[in-house]
Amino acid sequence: MANTSIVNRVAIHATAGTALPTLPASPGSNISQSDFATAGFETIGSRELRSDNYDIDEETFTFSVEERFHETMAPLSHGPDEVLLIGNKVNAVEIVLYDIDGALLTLASDMTFGSSQATWANSYTNRTVAIEINGLGIFEFPNAVVTFNNIEMGMTDGQVARCTMTIKPVNSSGYPGGWRYEEY
Repeated sequence: MANTSIVNRVAIHATAGTALPTLPASPGSNISQSDFATAGFETIGSRELRSDNYDIDEETFTFSVEERFHETMAPLSHGPDEVLLIGNKVNAVEIVLYDIDGALLTLASDMTFGSSQATWANSYTNRTVAIEINGLGIFEFPNAVVTFNNIEMGMTDGQVARCTMTIKPVNSSGYPGGWRYEEY
């Protein structure tokens, strides 16, 4: 395994529905940065690896999950007779990134870039995102909205910029929740 972090790397492709590189045949291995690059993905990884395009600043990923359920109860009952699951989903994944540049922001779903000008778009351009769990498996979001916020830019040359990347899965064919996890 590459390091002791739970997340090995995050990969983003500018086009929704892009196939991932070949997955490792057995646990303990990861998809290499060069394999992701060959498939057209930008990669974000541990600061210690230094082989990825960008770095993860905090070893914290926030998976925001929503469960919707309904309780059925008899009249004057003191507790539910049954709890029915109506739906559950991953609302979003948030990751703090380190050492970013303008090229990363071109992968934002809500921005368009012209000659030296960035503008907010009126609609989203969905992306393919993968989050690889170190040597174990991969979360795939084949149709996701990617946004960047809380952007901190250094005021002088050499200062580091940070931001928060948010991934929102969108339902797609074969992925009813907008994502899947596959073990190696």
